[in-house]
Amino acid sequence: MTHHPAPVPGRRSAAAHRPPRSHAVRGAAVSLAFEVFQARFEDVYIAYAAARLGDYARGEAAVRTAFAELMKAWPLVLSAVSPASVAWATLGSAIDGCAAGRAARGGPGETVILRHDLGLTAECAAETMGIEVGAFTARHRAELRAAHRP
Repeated sequence: MTHHPAPVPGRRSAAAHRPPRSHAVRGAAVSLAFEVFQARFEDVYIAYAAARLGDYARGEAAVRTAFAELMKAWPLVLSAVSPASVAWATLGSAIDGCAAGRAARGGPGETVILRHDLGLTAECAAETMGIEVGAFTARHRAELRAAHRP
């Protein structure tokens, strides 16, 4: 049996002088989760934003803005039912902000751009938007019908 010295009254241990490991580990895990999310969606976000804004550089700027906002609130975003849907809404707001008086929402709808312009599968597009495939498919059909109305 190993003998541990009794604590000296009034003296703090070395462990008391450093932050709890759980905070450091949690912070690293949150940071890693953000990096993985960004790596997963950055390219498609840029392509989508560029298509929506009609300009690659402005699309890239919108995505940088969106990811900066997401990074600030990442722990809260992770607690959402669908972090990807929060991120998609944040991207939409960033695109609107970069539109600078231009109609960012004009033209084809979100699902049409993702499926037809960017060539994503329904599954990948739904994941990108943070919604179920069935919800994506229903929205896509509605957008296609709306696009073909006189």
